Amino acid sequence: MRRHIIIIAATAFLLTACDDNGSKEAQAMLDNICALRDNGHYAEALDSIKSLRQRFPKAIRQREQALEIWQDASLRLARQDIAVTDSALMAVERQMANATDIATRNKLGVVRDSLKVRYEALCGTVRIILRRQQEGK
Repeated sequence: MRRHIIIIAATAFLLTACDDNGSKEAQAMLDNICALRDNGHYAEALDSIKSLRQRFPKAIRQREQALEIWQDASLRLARQDIAVTDSALMAVERQMANATDIATRNKLGVVRDSLKVRYEALCGTVRIILRRQQEGK
């Protein structure tokens, strides 16, 4: 009986001694996430952060750092989307100005309105992220 207790205690000790909550693997993954963000691969960085959260729920320090990266990558991605949406909006407005028939103008008006809504939503996203970053400091 005593021998079984010693074996169980030794096994438990070894398991807890080797368990670092996966922090080394999580740190390597976080380094990769930083590289993705720094190279402009914001969507991939966000996907990798989701994976980090799922794979390493106990790697608190890395998850905290990932939250900052999440906000930064989301902000950069939203700003890129704003630029693309603004360019598309200006192009549609030019097309509307040059359109001669009412059907074409109406169709372009729908597209313009949709782009305006998207633009405003993206600007709202940027404002929220910036506010949260300020609150975190």
